[in-house]
Amino acid sequence: MPMKYCKKFSQKFLSFLLIAMHCFLFTIPANANNWIDNLGGQKGFIENKGQFNVKTIKGKQLEVFYAYDGGSEDYFFTKKGVVISYTQKEKRKKSDEEKLRRIERKKQGFKTKKDWTDFENEGNKVVLTQDELESVWIGANEQVKIIPENKNSFYHSYQIKKGGTKTENINQIYSYQKLTYKNIYNNIDLVYEFHADGGLKYSLTLNPGANLNDVQ
Repeated sequence: MPMKYCKKFSQKFLSFLLIAMHCFLFTIPANANNWIDNLGGQKGFIENKGQFNVKTIKGKQLEVFYAYDGGSEDYFFTKKGVVISYTQKEKRKKSDEEKLRRIERKKQGFKTKKDWTDFENEGNKVVLTQDELESVWIGANEQVKIIPENKNSFYHSYQIKKGGTKTENINQIYSYQKLTYKNIYNNIDLVYEFHADGGLKYSLTLNPGANLNDVQ
């Protein structure tokens, strides 16, 4: 009989990875004719159809199969593990000198709409802070199969940049509540699910012949 080992996935790690993702997210229920929903409360492991692009700081391209798009906390699932991205946006703080200078500039008025837009954009700049971690299962089976389960009733649509001003819409992407890495080690399955208190949890299913010491 298989045995199970469970643990909540720890958070707030620091590393140096670059997450290159340019997209806008829209979440739509499959039965969109009659629905009321709280989009912020919906979670799912979203299938990657080209909307998630992840590279390490050295430029190594990671093949992402599923992702959780949490806004400030994102998870990208590869065959070897998870890339975790934490992002914080804060409005840029202005010095007293800059505040006075902007007040005087407003009194002078603006000759064109572009002048006004540039002025507003400068004043509303945000500071972006990002920390990432690449968590890898050492010595894992390179031929592991990732099996999604418990499909959500809604789907996702993304608009991604394709270079310059060109964009591409990717529609009807489904997400799931559970990911199973089948035989990540010999006779051992790895399962990722959402933790009730936030973040992720994982469990290991030990099938006959499994050796827990293989897990690293």
